[in-house]
Amino acid sequence: MDMNMIKSINVRVGEFQNKSVNIRTQLINPNSDEDKPVMVFVHGYAASGSLYYQIFKPLSEKFHLIVTDIIGMGASSRPDDY
Repeated sequence: MDMNMIKSINVRVGEFQNKSVNIRTQLINPNSDEDKPVMVFVHGYAASGSLYYQIFKPLSEKFHLIVTDIIGMGASSRPDDY
């Protein structure tokens, strides 16, 4: 998959012990102007959204994909004692 098709952002969801808590979110093919339904990926425990990378391209042809890493997993924040 062309890396220009993936936009990674950190979505701030709060603060814990004076540190920002962020959820890493990837938008797949974010510049597509097509009117497609949105599909949101939320992985299971002890994983990350990148686990699904092989199916991003075919799915992005039919959906706007939003892939998240839950707090403490993947590229999201890992606050102590959260």
